[in-house]
Parts: sequence; C-alpha cells; structure tokens
Amino acid sequence: MGLRKHQAPHESFPLTGAPPQVQIGYMGLLTTVKKRSFRSLVLQILPILAAFLALWGLQDRLHYPDPDLRIHSLRILPGLHSSPELHPEDRLLSVNGIIARGDVQARSLMAHQGLKGPLQLKVERDGAVLEVTQVVAFLSPTKKAYWVLRSLAGLLVLLTGWMVIRRRDDPLAELFLLLCVLLGSLLVPQARPLAAPWILLLELKSDLLSLLLPPLFLHFIILFPESRPRSRRLIGLIYIPTLIWTLLGSFGVFFLEDSLGLQYSLEKIAGLHAALLMICSLAVLLVKTFRKGRRRERYRLRLVLTGGLIGFFPLLLFQILHQLFPHQVLSAAASTPLFLVFLPISFAYGIMIQDLLYLQRRAELAGRQILRAAVFLIIFLAMETLVLKIGPETEGWMGGLFMALLAVVLTLLLWFPVSKRLPESGQGSETEALPRSRPILQGQQGFHHLADLIESVSSPLCEDMESSWAIWLVKSEEGWKEMHRWEDPQAKDRLSQQSSVFPLLTMPGRLEKRLLEKRQVLAAELWDPYWSRSLLGSRAQQFCQERDWSLLFSFPTGREQLLLVLGPCRKAPLHSPHRVAVLQDLLPSLALQIQNLSMIERLAREEALDHELKVARKIQESILPKASPQIPGVEILGKTFSGREVGGDYLDFLELSGGRLGLALGDATGMGIPAALLMAGVAQSFRAMASSDRPVSEVLQGMNVDMVRSSSDPQFQGFFAAFFYGLLDPGTGLLSFCNAGMPTPWLLRREGIVERLHRGGPLLGIQEDGHFQEGRVRLNEGDLLFIRSDGLEEQEDEEGELFGEDRLLDWMKINQNRPIDELGEELIAVIENFAGKASKDDISLILLRLNRS
Repeated sequence: MGLRKHQAPHESFPLTGAPPQVQIGYMGLLTTVKKRSFRSLVLQILPILAAFLALWGLQDRLHYPDPDLRIHSLRILPGLHSSPELHPEDRLLSVNGIIARGDVQARSLMAHQGLKGPLQLKVERDGAVLEVTQVVAFLSPTKKAYWVLRSLAGLLVLLTGWMVIRRRDDPLAELFLLLCVLLGSLLVPQARPLAAPWILLLELKSDLLSLLLPPLFLHFIILFPESRPRSRRLIGLIYIPTLIWTLLGSFGVFFLEDSLGLQYSLEKIAGLHAALLMICSLAVLLVKTFRKGRRRERYRLRLVLTGGLIGFFPLLLFQILHQLFPHQVLSAAASTPLFLVFLPISFAYGIMIQDLLYLQRRAELAGRQILRAAVFLIIFLAMETLVLKIGPETEGWMGGLFMALLAVVLTLLLWFPVSKRLPESGQGSETEALPRSRPILQGQQGFHHLADLIESVSSPLCEDMESSWAIWLVKSEEGWKEMHRWEDPQAKDRLSQQSSVFPLLTMPGRLEKRLLEKRQVLAAELWDPYWSRSLLGSRAQQFCQERDWSLLFSFPTGREQLLLVLGPCRKAPLHSPHRVAVLQDLLPSLALQIQNLSMIERLAREEALDHELKVARKIQESILPKASPQIPGVEILGKTFSGREVGGDYLDFLELSGGRLGLALGDATGMGIPAALLMAGVAQSFRAMASSDRPVSEVLQGMNVDMVRSSSDPQFQGFFAAFFYGLLDPGTGLLSFCNAGMPTPWLLRREGIVERLHRGGPLLGIQEDGHFQEGRVRLNEGDLLFIRSDGLEEQEDEEGELFGEDRLLDWMKINQNRPIDELGEELIAVIENFAGKASKDDISLILLRLNRS
C-alpha cells in the first residue's frame, strides 16, 4: 500500500464449490496495527516535539512586547502600525543599531529591545536611509486571545496527525503526519531567541515550511485515498524544484553576508511554484472526486474537498481583497488562518472513518453547510467593503467595531431571504423511503412462520432498494446455507454462478466475526481497500465484487444467525445512501420480528423433540430387560444408564434351550437419538441371529453383515457399534464368547487372579468380511464375570481426569466378594461421586457369579 506494500495477515478461506475468498463489512472500530514500522514510531515523536515548540512560542509571544509591524523579507507590509513615517515597501536595515539580517531576527530584536523603550529603526526608502521611531507596546487582551486560539488550532492539527499515525502504519499516514506538522507549525507562533544559530535555523524553518507544504500536499492528494505506489519520476518532479529553492535559500542564509536580494527573488519564484502545486493539488482532488472509475472513494473525497474549501476559500478570498484594497484592513482577515484547521480534520475523517454511510451523510451535510457559510461570508465581505468605501473614516477600535457591526446588520438583512432559496437537503424525507417494505419491516403485518416473513419481505425490499436480487443465508454448525432467494425477472444483473450460494459456504473467520458481533448493515460497495484489508482480510473486497454482494445485513436469532445479502442497484452505480440509512433505522424492528418467530419455532421444535425423546425412551425401555433373569446357582445383575434422555448402550439376556443363558452388551457410536436408533437396529439383528441357536462367532458375523449393508442409509452412514455376546452353560460353567470392540471383559477368579477375555473381532459395521473368533473359558464357583461398556472407565471428574481402567480394576479386586446387587449399586455410586457435575457417557455393565451352594 502506497510506497511500501501493506502485508495483511495470511488467511485461509475454504469454500465449497468456489475458489477460496473473503467477505466484508463496514461498521466498527479500526484496530491498531500491532506490527508497526520503526519509521512510523519515530514519526510519532515529531508532533510531540512540534507541540513543545508551539507552547514555547506562545509563552514567548504573550510575555514580550510586540510591535504592530508587518514585515516580509525585511520589507514593510501594509497594515496598522504606530509610526506614520513608515511606508509600505520600506526596507528595514537595523533595530537600535543592530543590523537585521532576516525577518525572524528583526522580530526578535524588536521584541527584546522593546523592553527598553521605543525602537530606533533604520529603513531604506528609494535609496535614502531614514531613521524612524517605533513605539512598542505589550499585546492587548484581544491579541493575546487571538494567539491563544491560533496555538490551540495548531495543537489540534498536531493531535490529529498523531492520532492518524497511531491508527495506521502506511506511507499515506506518514505523509499526513508531515502535513499536520507543517500546517500546525504555520498556525502556532514561534519563539524569538537572540542567539545567532537559533535565528538562522528559525529563518530557514520558515522558508522550509512555505516550500515543503505545497509539494507534500500534492503528493498526499495523489496517493489519497487508495494509497497506491506511484512512479519515482512523478515524485521527483514534485520535490526536485522545491529542493533547488531550499538549497539556494540555505546557501544565501548561511554563506552570504547580504542575501536579501537573492532571497527576495527566490521567494517570488518559490511562491509561483507553490501556487502552481496547490492548483495542481486542487485539480487532482477535483478529478478524483468526480471521476467514474472509483465510485467507492467518492464519499470520503467529497468530505475532503469540502474541508479543503473551508480551509482555503477564506484565505484565497482575503488575499484577493487585500490585493484589490491594499490600504484597507478587513476585520475578519486576521481570523482566516484558523480556517486551515478544517483541512487536516477533513482528511483525518477520510483516512480513519469506517462507517462510510455515516461519512457520506456527513459529507452531504458539510457540503450544504459550506455552501451556506460561503454565501454568508461573501455577503458579509461585500457589505463590509461597501461600508468602508462609502462610510465615514473612523479611528480606534471603537470605530472599527461600529463599522463591523453595521456590516453584520446589513448582511443579516440580505441573508434571510437568500437562505430560503438555498437547498436544505439533497434527498427526500425518510417517510417517502421504502414504501412497499416499510409496513413489513415495522411489523405491521403479522406472520406466524419465519419463512413467511423472509419470503414476504424479499420482493418489496428489493423493489424499494432497486436491488437486482436478494439471498438469505442461515448459519448452521457446518457453515452458511441458502435459506431463500429472490431475483428480479426484469433486472439485467442476475445472480451469476459466482454469486450463487452453494450447499455449504464457509465464510472467512474475520468477516464472520464482524457479522456475528456487530449485527449491523455492512455496505460492501463502499469499502475502501485499506479498511477492508485491515479489518476483514486482504481478499475481502475481491470476494464481494466477484459475487456482486453490495449490502449485507446480519440478524441474530438466538442459536442461529441470518444474513441478508442484496445485489447491486439496477438503476444507479451505487445504492442510495439515504435509502440504506432509512433501512438501517428499520432493521431493529425486523430483527425483533425474526427473533420472536425464531424463538417460537425453536420452542415448538424443542417441544416436538421432547415428545420424540419420550417416545424414543419408551421404545428403548421396551427392548431392554425389565429385570435380571432368575437362574438357580447363578447370581446375575445387568444395569444401564444413559448420559442423555436416550442412550446408545444395549443390554440383553436370552434364555435358550438346554438352560443356557445368553449375555449381550453393546455400545453404539455417539450419544442421544442417533445412537439409540442405531442400537435398536442392532438389537433386532441380534435377537434374530441368536434365537436360531448359532455359535457366538456366527451371530456377530451375521450382525456385522447387516450393519454394513444398512450403512447405505444416509442416516446411518459413518456409524458403527461395539458388541459382546457370551453363551453360558450354568451346569458346567462353560462360557463361549466373542467380543467385537467392547472393553475386554474380566474374569476375577476367587483366588485373586484376573483373566481377560480377548477373543473376538473388529467393530460391527466397518467391513463386511470381518473375521470373528470364538473364545471359551470355564467359570468356577465364586468366580466373578465383569462385562462393561467404555462409559465406566471414560467418566471424567470436573478437572477432566478419567476414572481409568486401573482405578476400576483395583476397586473390583477389593470388592469382588461382595453380593452382586450390593456390588453393582456401590460401583455406580463410586462412578457418580467421581464424575460429580461433569458430563457422563452412557454406562452399562453385567456382573455374573456362579454360586451352586
């Protein structure tokens, strides 16, 4: 950006069906750049140093006497002074016998020598040397107030430059800071020391200010506001002549004893050069303001042009009047330098403002006010000139005040009829805007469903805004999805392929954050390159321009977010800022309607979901055993607890032929309704397979095939299940088992030995040709079989620590001889006490012990 490319943070923007891109917004605060260049940090010291010098100069001006004598290049200028013997164009030679070598030294000498009494001045007039007595007096309260105002104005300019360089880190801000330092130095008074080196530096400083300001201003105007790199030849063409005048003037000040002739000639040439540069600056600013290629810059440029006119117009006008009436003193002329404050302030607005609609409204208001102020000023100056020409001659400040008041009265008499003919506003009233969509936006039409509101508001809103199309996006967990679209069938600008919203849109994080946080209108068509790059990423502007996204409106709906995107205006280059402002005022009522309807629909969905959960719970309870089977010689306990309303664990007992007992424990992936639906299918498949009296490995093999084939159903894609099936013969204690992914069951022998039942195969539903092995083990009297789901070991406490297998095994070893019912209850109590308020997974377990006594 500018002479040094601005490096924005790297961002990655995944987008389904389209190239990676970014999106944009327009209101919010400007973030301070974290990585700042060393040059910008050094430049921040300049306004602080200039402010110190300004305050030093002010106290010097207020405490020393000041002859009311205007000189330039040691020549007397027309104005009020106490010595009638002095004539305009007299050349000042010495003050109290001390030779004056420059304007700064002359003023300093008169101030310090004035403490001793009247000044004895030597002047040259038409080749003759004359001695003139000049009376010196301290400043009047009015003059002191004037210099205080000038100093405050200069400090305000310095503060403006300092704030911009603090907010931005680029060549445009650096140039602006230099302009503020130069302009602020012109406004504030300078100190007047007597030491020769100081005098030479101050003399050179005055010349530098007048020489450097015009080329810097032209350079800044060329870069503003896009701050693009420019040719070095162009920059050289601006600064090289200024460098020549500066070097020649410096040579004359430091090395020539009598450099007044050279300085006077150089000042005339430099003055013409400066005037030419200022005219070029104004021409470039006018071209940029009204050109068609950069429409998005038009609003900030208009405000800057308005500030420039406020700053330069009075100075130019009074300079013209001064040339026309050289011996007349106009009362308002002394305050014209204060108008220069409007120039940097308007530029600061143009550089730092983010709310471009607000900026545009300020530009329109400022334009109307400057027109009215200019008309008033012209009438006042005309009346004051007329009063001075035809009125009686007056002496003293009372006479001047009377003539000024008479001019004000005459101005007001002409002003009121003229002001009525001046335009008050360039737009229609707000009541005339958005006639079709206003009743809907204000909630005057009742809607019962959010979709009806969105569909009803799209068409009239596009017609009122003269927009080609509108699309509504909704934020889901996966991304942004299209909810509704409307296109004007007669519009030329249709939704292109790039503009179309694909099934899933992942917005850039920085834009999405702006949308979700600010919840305001985002005018993409008004974004300037620097603002969009610094706040929303380097590709933000490009993204919206490729899709013709002009206006974005964000609406919070509780858990979700809605985004309304309007396409380009079909009848004008840009949307009407007045319509956008009116729409922005109506957005809160629309957002309230959307929130209410969303809340009603969410409550309805939650109520329906609650009903479905209750039904699912009843279905799940119907497939789980009501109680543990009562088999002689066998103590058995089965328990399952859901982490939610319904769970994905399955527990079952089957009493088969020959007195055998089937033990089943399953765990589906996930939790909640999807896991419960999956496990219901697994339970149906298990009972169908196990009831045919097949070996345990064949039962799991058949269940696996069923699950793999059912994965073609979209609702079960990516789901699988763990399952344990054991077949026990109570008479012999022989247990045939097969474990498909469940935690390894434990057989705790009465002697204290723990055996792990490893035989089995992979999880069900992963691959159709999965191989399952059957294992066999014999249970003796007093041995404890412990089958469990992973929910026991994966329970976490409030600090995230897992209960763990080791802790569970140690507890089981200590308590394995307790009665089965008591053991199960105590184990569940220990788990719940460990987990506390932390979230819990589904828990299922089977405890079995042979007890033939």
